Order: sequence, then C-alpha cells, then structure tokens
Amino acid sequence: MPAIEPVATADARAVLDVVLTVKRAGTNVLSAAIDYVIVVRNVGESAATEIRLDVRLLSAGQQQDAAIAALFSAPIAQPLAAPFALPPGGAVEQSGMAMHPKQTLEVMQAAGRVLFVPVLTVNLTYDWVGGSGQTARSYVIGIDRGATAKLQPFRLDAPPRMYDTVAALPYPIAETR
Repeated sequence: MPAIEPVATADARAVLDVVLTVKRAGTNVLSAAIDYVIVVRNVGESAATEIRLDVRLLSAGQQQDAAIAALFSAPIAQPLAAPFALPPGGAVEQSGMAMHPKQTLEVMQAAGRVLFVPVLTVNLTYDWVGGSGQTARSYVIGIDRGATAKLQPFRLDAPPRMYDTVAALPYPIAETR
C-alpha cells in the first residue's frame, strides 16, 4: 500500500467511523459464529495511520459489560489484519467470521430451551499526526423477526444452523476518543 501523506494543520485529526453488516449468524458443531462485513471510513481531516482492528464474539450475560469494557481498554495485541492507513474520506471493507466455542458461551434457559445472545465487539485504534484515537462499538446480534418484533436469541439445544435473516442492534458500551 502506498504511503499516505498526512494533512498537517493544527487542529486536524483523523476520525474513524464503523458500519457493521451481519450476513449470517448461528451455530456450527463446535462454535457460535457471526459472518460479518465491516466498513471503516475516515471521516476526519487528517490521515489515519497504524489502524488496528479487533473483532470479538461474546455472549450476553452478567459479566458482558465488564468484558466489553476490558476489551476496549486493552491494547490490540493481535489485530485481524496488518495495520493499515486511510486518507481523509477513505474507506476499507473488512469481512470475516467471528467465532466463540459453544462450551464457554453464557446461556439462558427459557421455556425448556437453552438460548444464547451473541454480542459482537468492533475495536479500532489508530494514529494521526499529533495524536491517537479509538473507535469501539458493541452490537447485540439476533434472528430478525420483522420491524416490530424483538430480535430472537439463538438455540443451543437444537441442531447447528446458520441464519441469513439476522440483525445487529447497537449496544450502549462504546468508546470514541
């Protein structure tokens, strides 16, 4: 990738925006899985450099808020891809499959069924001339039952299945700095 020349004005900074699209979600034999596409866009006035991306799949439970906060406060030691750069107005698409072993999911019991609710985190850290920043978001993932219905959790006591009709709702734990 060619070097990006930073814009050098006193108050210019890079600002990254994230758009998540969940393509499929569900379970396979050993794991919960989310097939996703993330678009990262630099909406700031300076080039963003050393962009590091981390995506994690958690399950909703009593400790989810603490787990998300811990992920967002820790450095990204192993990004999903090599660190990259974006000029002002630039965008890049990253796709992948986030997985979490079934045996460590936090589950809920309801009407005799074993259920789980996936929570996907997207964490970006980056630099620009004169500073560094972070854009981190969390999303609750579920089976989409239509515009007026709540998202449906996934069953763990049924045969493995991936659903194409899924949606992501923003969860309030986020970080922008």
